[in-house]
Amino acid sequence: MRRGMGRDSYVRRAVRRSRGVETLLAVALLAEVTPGCASAPPPPPAPIDPVGSPALRDWWVPAENDGALAIVHAVALPAPPRLWIQPAVRFSPEQPREGSAVAVYLLPPPAAQQPLEADVELAGHPLALVRYQEGWFGVGALPVGSSGKHLLVARFQAPDGTWSEVYEPVAVAGRFYPATELQVAGRFTNPPADELARIATERKRIRGMLEEATPEWLARDGFDMPRQDRTTSPFGQRRVFNGELRSRHWGLDIDGEEGGSIRAAGDGRVSLSGEFYYQGNAVYVDHGLGVYTGYFHMSGIEVQDGEWVTRGQVIGRVGSTGRVTGPHLHWSLYVGGVSLDPASLLEIDVPGRHALPDDERVNASLAPVEAEKVGSDRTGVEGAGAGSQNSRDSL
Repeated sequence: MRRGMGRDSYVRRAVRRSRGVETLLAVALLAEVTPGCASAPPPPPAPIDPVGSPALRDWWVPAENDGALAIVHAVALPAPPRLWIQPAVRFSPEQPREGSAVAVYLLPPPAAQQPLEADVELAGHPLALVRYQEGWFGVGALPVGSSGKHLLVARFQAPDGTWSEVYEPVAVAGRFYPATELQVAGRFTNPPADELARIATERKRIRGMLEEATPEWLARDGFDMPRQDRTTSPFGQRRVFNGELRSRHWGLDIDGEEGGSIRAAGDGRVSLSGEFYYQGNAVYVDHGLGVYTGYFHMSGIEVQDGEWVTRGQVIGRVGSTGRVTGPHLHWSLYVGGVSLDPASLLEIDVPGRHALPDDERVNASLAPVEAEKVGSDRTGVEGAGAGSQNSRDSL
């Protein structure tokens, strides 16, 4: 028996990790130390099941004097509660450019408690969100002219009901927009008075659609080009119609022969289709969370309003209806009412198609959460196609 110890009891605490679960073992010394034999090795420790029955179990541990052992008993206690840790923010792509869409992920650590609610703003614009695993997913808009430093502001409600904020800086790269001159019929640069009412009605109808954010993510297979052909006019190109500067081209023009196939870029639902003054025969597809793609100047439409479409499905044919100089597809993207480069959809990771490199939990289930309407006072919203100067530039 060690001098000075006698039969005094003491408590030691140890954290033992088993099967990925932290278990607190309260170890109480209940028996006196007995001398061992220097010539014989000590007996092996008895196994302990930290997640088994809470009944006492014998456990042999080395005493501090040579060759001595002590018998202690262990009790398996419940695992401690998960901690509240604010989710991390991840962007895709990691270095976004102005005029582009960006995916935003809010991912709490695996051992942390889930926030009850989340609100997010990117560059001053709110994002519609859906549940992604134990966090959230949304798509944000970085309008033309937004290059520079911005903040993503995320507000989380902890399980105890309190709110906290996370500020994540975002460096938005700039881009160069070339200029081009086009010749079109004069009625499209200066529409006649008897067409103004029609143009205003179409603008209101399209704007109202783009203000709605479906509170679920529909494009779970990601996005592809609607046509595999050369680009004839890039997004953001400054347009000079009949010698007059008319701002920008709010879309991507893809070459094609009359009657060529036009395919849905991603899964979604046809939110609007028909014949419009500037867009000609057009189809708009809702991909959820305020993300819409538009397909203009068709010679024929092969889907109906409300119809579900899948990525790669033929939705229409290449044509030259509306304000055009020849047959082609004008492909548009709107996020929260903001006109963006549709090709940026090909650069973002979306749940269901791409694995996140920093997150091994890729079997996402996307549950809708309450989504507020996205405001319409955004850069490029007139790109929906209406009678204003900027709306005409969108085509």
